[in-house]
Amino acid sequence: MSSLPRNLQTLNLNLLKTLYAVLRYRSVTRAAEELHLTQAAVSNNLRRLRQHFDDRLVIRDGRSLRLTPRATALLDPLGETLTALSRVIETDVFAPEHSPRSFRIVAASNISAILMPPLAKLLADEAPHISVQFIGGSALTPHDLRTDRIDVLIGPPQVLASLGLSLDDPAQECGGEHLYTERFVCLVNDRHPVLNQGLTREAYLTMPHASFFLNLDTPGSVEHGYMEAQRLNQFDRLLSSDITVLPLVAAASDLIVLVPQSVADLATRRSDLVILPCPIDIPELEIWSFWNRHREEDADIVWLRGIIRRGFADQIQQR
Repeated sequence: MSSLPRNLQTLNLNLLKTLYAVLRYRSVTRAAEELHLTQAAVSNNLRRLRQHFDDRLVIRDGRSLRLTPRATALLDPLGETLTALSRVIETDVFAPEHSPRSFRIVAASNISAILMPPLAKLLADEAPHISVQFIGGSALTPHDLRTDRIDVLIGPPQVLASLGLSLDDPAQECGGEHLYTERFVCLVNDRHPVLNQGLTREAYLTMPHASFFLNLDTPGSVEHGYMEAQRLNQFDRLLSSDITVLPLVAAASDLIVLVPQSVADLATRRSDLVILPCPIDIPELEIWSFWNRHREEDADIVWLRGIIRRGFADQIQQR
């Protein structure tokens, strides 16, 4: 049997884990938190790594660390190697019917409203000990997805873009798949004057609205982005980061709201709301799931993605 290669004799798994954490987070503090080590221990490991690679690896740049070219070249191969090694030494086989695993899904309230009812039944039937926590996306950061603080993000591609992430950039470490597409429709109360005159393009742009916005850093939404590109303007008297409250506003006022079809379907269980087609050709809303690419072949994440697909499929078929 051949001996350990000379270039590995001065390294161990803990050093490689430290290197990957420092390169990913560009922060000794965050790396220490992730590894449950003191900052002094991480700094000491980094010193040994610099000696091994004969390279500074990271350079202080304001409040963060900047990767050297050597470190940039190491980042992706190192992540893939550690993931592969984790699978090699993994002793527990994920069995959903027995697992007490907890998952975290980030999704807007309207998306959670579609997925949670069928998911509750699927979990009861197939994974009774697993729990799933749904979290709103207003405080989501790229760090959360990269560090596995969340398991799956569900939403339109614009949400991923608002985090500065992209499926097209391998360095961003994001995987994704399309789940479903739905159209936008308008909601008004059954006393709205537009029901007499018709919701024309001119009326839509002239009358006041209650609208959805993503977050403070991204004040617009899917439809706002389209209208801005078309140089169209509407007056938003009210704005909310929770799209599910907009039907309540429509029922209590003469504001027009534009919502996905699924939100409108839930809202019109009330008898005082009317669905109208949007007179402006707003592109349909695409909903995707996103995850950390380094974990996309892990058995628990593969299972979670699959049960999410099934949950949406069951609900959408019933609509």
